[in-house]
Amino acid sequence: MASMIERRLLAIVLQQINTLAESSVTADNLDHDADLTSLGLNSMAAIAILKRINVEFGIDITPEQAQELRTLRSLVDHIQARAS
Repeated sequence: MASMIERRLLAIVLQQINTLAESSVTADNLDHDADLTSLGLNSMAAIAILKRINVEFGIDITPEQAQELRTLRSLVDHIQARAS
């Protein structure tokens, strides 16, 4: 069962990917360990997702940190660790 953080993050990422990358990724076909850039995101889309995540979760993931947090799973783990 997905955590609340994972569900919220997944909704943000899917919405941004499907809007900005003009794709049709669903929760069922999103590999949580895939590099998010493999989903057709350009740097502007990645920045939009990062800003939305920071606002939604009240955190401050820097662009430098984001370069290391390249998968949905790594983002969830990072946010959960910050929330603890």
